[in-house]
Amino acid sequence: MPYKDPEKRKAFQKKYREEHKNELKEYYKSWYQDTIEERREYEQKYREEHKDEIIARQKKYQKDHKDEIAEKKKKYQEEHKEERREYDRQYYEKNKERIITRSKEYYEDNKESVLKTIATYRESHKEEIAAAKKEWEERNKEHVREHAKKYREENAETIKIKDHLKYEKNKDDILERNRKHRKEPARYDIYYEKLKPYYGEDIRQDPENPELIQVRCYNHSCREWFNPTNNQVSNRLIAINNISRGSANMYCSEDCKKSCAVYNKRKYPEGMSPKEMSREVQPELRKLVLERDNYTCQREGCGKSLSEFPDLVLHCHHKFPLNEDPVCSADIDNCITVCAECHKIIHTTVPGCTYAELRCSKEEVA
Repeated sequence: MPYKDPEKRKAFQKKYREEHKNELKEYYKSWYQDTIEERREYEQKYREEHKDEIIARQKKYQKDHKDEIAEKKKKYQEEHKEERREYDRQYYEKNKERIITRSKEYYEDNKESVLKTIATYRESHKEEIAAAKKEWEERNKEHVREHAKKYREENAETIKIKDHLKYEKNKDDILERNRKHRKEPARYDIYYEKLKPYYGEDIRQDPENPELIQVRCYNHSCREWFNPTNNQVSNRLIAINNISRGSANMYCSEDCKKSCAVYNKRKYPEGMSPKEMSREVQPELRKLVLERDNYTCQREGCGKSLSEFPDLVLHCHHKFPLNEDPVCSADIDNCITVCAECHKIIHTTVPGCTYAELRCSKEEVA
């Protein structure tokens, strides 16, 4: 008999399965559906009768194959990250009430144990929790913003009281931290967009440290790139927004600040009025402006230079009149090189800049 020989029997069974593949598939499928309840009852009964044995076997396997299981689990989670997230979300939405009810019941019955487990887990998984929280907040920026706004509105008084109590409790530490923060270099990602409209080409990202911002020193005899502190940038923005008096320009050092022509200047010197303000340009300032503009008239359509016309007379013209802002009288950025002819045209045709208007504005200010 061929069935007595194991090898022949295996070959016969394999051949039979291949020839009757579809029939067997349908049979097993039908049998699976017909016996599903019986099998469930049998499995449930078996698990109850052999509970300790099954648990011991599982623990032994997990202990013996700990690294292998962890690796497989990690790999599976990475490969099916989005699928698992979507499945968990759908499952939660579908069974929300049941899950919440069961969670509350379990929490009430095992409150101490749950709190202890949570505290232990948080302590041992600090970095993972922080990374997961940051990732979630990035994906749900709008939701986080709306929730925070709503919470602040609903709990304004509570937040105010908590902040005050927290400040009083940690006053010395907070003040010390603020002092330290003010002296630290300003960050590029925080201040670049705020300062860019006012600084143009005089602001950039630090080539050596991309996290920091650099600006040019306001002293025109220096103009070196440097890293401003948080305090300097904050004061400059306050001045730009007219929240405080003064301009709070940024300098690379105290020496540059004190040697700057416009630093700490009053709008009108004591005892003087706009009528008494001289319109003569300082010789040093005129020289700096002409050198900067390469001794060339900067008025559009002219462009005459001293190299082309040796007898050309060049003037230093203030963009903003002295009577409007005398502090900027020695500011090189407020000056431009123009030839004598163009200077006359500017003061006779440009609105707001004619000699008559300047005289009227002087009388109004006085």
